[in-house]
Amino acid sequence: MDFEDPTVRQHFVSQIEQRLNAINPSAENRNQQIYRFRLIDREAGTLSLPSKAKISGNLMLHDLFSFDRVSSTDLRANFEKLFQEYEGTIDLNTRSILHNICNVNESVESEAKELLRSKLLNFFRNPFSVKKVLNSLPDRMENLHPTNPDHYRDYLRVLNGDKPQRRHICQALDITEQEYEKWLRSLYFMLNPMIAGQSSFYDQMVGALRGNRETFLMVTVFTYSDEACLLSDRGFVIPFEDDEHDGWSFNLAANAFVVYSFTEIDLFYQNYPGPKPPIPVRGMEHVKDMLNDGTYVVHRRDDLDALRAYNRNAVYQCHEHVYGSRKEYHGVHLT
Repeated sequence: MDFEDPTVRQHFVSQIEQRLNAINPSAENRNQQIYRFRLIDREAGTLSLPSKAKISGNLMLHDLFSFDRVSSTDLRANFEKLFQEYEGTIDLNTRSILHNICNVNESVESEAKELLRSKLLNFFRNPFSVKKVLNSLPDRMENLHPTNPDHYRDYLRVLNGDKPQRRHICQALDITEQEYEKWLRSLYFMLNPMIAGQSSFYDQMVGALRGNRETFLMVTVFTYSDEACLLSDRGFVIPFEDDEHDGWSFNLAANAFVVYSFTEIDLFYQNYPGPKPPIPVRGMEHVKDMLNDGTYVVHRRDDLDALRAYNRNAVYQCHEHVYGSRKEYHGVHLT
């Protein structure tokens, strides 16, 4: 793959996602802004009064994903083209989900699954999650190297390429140079298909999350008429505190968020937070037959308890900042 790209401002939460929360969404892209809140008290859910940030320069670091410089040019080898393959459908899928689930009541399972593929990348490429990412990946990835000569050449650039930003990045993120290089190497192996015609390791992993007959993917879309949803500097929120449920929450837009839950069907139904999806007369086995594609999508309007929990979790789990289109948020205190 051609990794050479001129991009210096490298966003770890895409501009597309930020623009869906813009203060001035009708402005030209270069002028769009978002409110920024600094964390004051994690336990109390307290934030600073908002300031404004320009989206084009927000949630990014210079050359964060660059692993080699191209001599005598403004190009560098980085992952921007790989990221764009996942980011390119976020706006379309988000708008389709919100329009269809709110107004048309058509199926949005395919868009929801594709959006998960785009959104889950926020965890792996977020610089504030480097240590957690490295701890979550298989140990064997440290010893992998490509056998294809072209891939091996790129791999050596990831390992040994010119990275003048390395020391500054590591100091800013409080990580070691070894952790930074291991993270870049992991991103290379995760996102770059090693065999022509086969999915990347990342896509295979996301596919495995989507469920089977005993476990499934529950997608709950929350929308609000008069309230707003925060966007974390980590790009994701963990919604559950117990060991029985595994899931992720993501900001969808200024007035919406989504929860992806991966669990056993029987256990999830017993402990579902909120009004339970109805069981047909034929019982739970029929539910499993209905869900044999591994996905079930529901829509909940103006659920303030869920919004409070989401916003509080976004604040509690953020690195240092949260963002949004409004100056005040349900469940959050400003000082």
